[in-house]
Amino acid sequence: MRLGFVSIFAFRPHVEHNAYLALLAREAAHEVRFLTCDAQLPHCYARALKGTSKLVECPKCIAGGVRSFATDGVSALPRSDVRLDAERARALAFSSTCTVLRTEPREQWQSAEFRTLQQAFAAAATRAYQGARAWIERERLDAVICFNGRFEANRAVIEAAADTGIPFLTVERTWFGDGLQFAVNDNCLDLSQLHRLNGRYRDLPLSERQARRVARHLAARFLRRNEKEWRAYNRDALSASWPASGRGSGPRVLILPGSRNEVDGHPHWAFGWRQLTDGLDAVLAALGADAGNAVLRCHPNWGERIGLRTGEHSERYYGEWARRRGVHLIASRDRASTFDLIAQADVVILTGGSAAFEAAALGKPVVSLTPSTYQDAGIAETVSAEGKLDGLLQRIDRPVRERVRRSLRYGYTHIYRFSQYVDFVKAVTTTRYRYFEGADPGRIARMLSSGIIEADDPATASDATGEDSVVERVEACDWESLLQYEEAPRGREMAVHRRAALRWIDALRERFPQGDR
Repeated sequence: MRLGFVSIFAFRPHVEHNAYLALLAREAAHEVRFLTCDAQLPHCYARALKGTSKLVECPKCIAGGVRSFATDGVSALPRSDVRLDAERARALAFSSTCTVLRTEPREQWQSAEFRTLQQAFAAAATRAYQGARAWIERERLDAVICFNGRFEANRAVIEAAADTGIPFLTVERTWFGDGLQFAVNDNCLDLSQLHRLNGRYRDLPLSERQARRVARHLAARFLRRNEKEWRAYNRDALSASWPASGRGSGPRVLILPGSRNEVDGHPHWAFGWRQLTDGLDAVLAALGADAGNAVLRCHPNWGERIGLRTGEHSERYYGEWARRRGVHLIASRDRASTFDLIAQADVVILTGGSAAFEAAALGKPVVSLTPSTYQDAGIAETVSAEGKLDGLLQRIDRPVRERVRRSLRYGYTHIYRFSQYVDFVKAVTTTRYRYFEGADPGRIARMLSSGIIEADDPATASDATGEDSVVERVEACDWESLLQYEEAPRGREMAVHRRAALRWIDALRERFPQGDR
């Protein structure tokens, strides 16, 4: 096959991941080509996020991009007369616009600021689409492998691949760092493959080794030693007691909303509530919970600056609702331990956030108002529209041990089955990786041919004996001992690095804050 690799942006470590995949492709006797921007776009996500000019941003992107790894078969976006419908271009620009502006609620989509930025991104998407179409046709490519696929230029590239009738993969960093995350013929927000794997494995027991592997990630989160997650929150948390007034009736409800701007626009993440606060009202009523016995903990991410913006829109949106309803509000910058609050809650309500992993591990019923990565894993009830409220109390009434067990199985499926090449792509930090020989290079072609992501580890246990031993330790919150489990990498280490003259880039970027390198 003739495979085209695309990483328009020089975001670490994604360019390096593409370089690694290109090595695998060559190992499987595929021909390899690369596409990069080389300052051809009139605007882009990186510049909009940071508020920088072409003069400042483009040289850094070129220096840190694919040309720092490869010298042969690299092309800048070629010129083309291919036309892209203006409305379609704006659709390709939608996700980037939401993310840069950190939109919340949906009414912001109609603002002048939103429309202006979306139009600038639409121009970039048009240029990227035209260049990608010309490149795919000129190089006679059989498939494309592209970073992310969600940002405007990357989205344009995969749309160009689809329009030329060839399959594509999008690739991202994984949740906990090890391995690579793929989507087949979709962008990185695709949920279909993860849903399929969750449905397949949620009722099958883990071996003791598998349960220990996933429990180590839980332990790292609870002990706040999860240094390899792209953004780790509440790291300097203080012990917290349940702060609600206690005057309300019904269960203690902890509300942990998250930002929606990165997933808005993808059909797999769509929900039926007019506003998510309408969903909060409806679920509290269905649970028989009084607002006076509820706590809304604003996401710590909202207090962080990403590029030029904080999550002030989200904090204002949910904060105003909480104050109107008399729900106790904890600000994003407050150091109160989210884990302590989860432990004291009777029910946890989320908007698709990953805290469901820990909440279920603590045996808590979880309700999500939106689709999520775990909706087919059995650790949460998805109530994404009013019609799904019926029988909610009965549906969340499950044995604690079942919730703990399902949490481990979900975590294992997400981290060690859905993620690919987990034993061969090992995170050292959020941005620095080691690579090991022995990965199956044929998997790339199989994914492109079948449209299916295989389980990286398809094995299951014959019974729940080994899993039970780990479940008991999770129930006992024995995090220190669970964290100690380690496995040696497989095979000899591979050399995947920039050209010698440009390796200073990585040393420099290590000085930037975690998640912003």
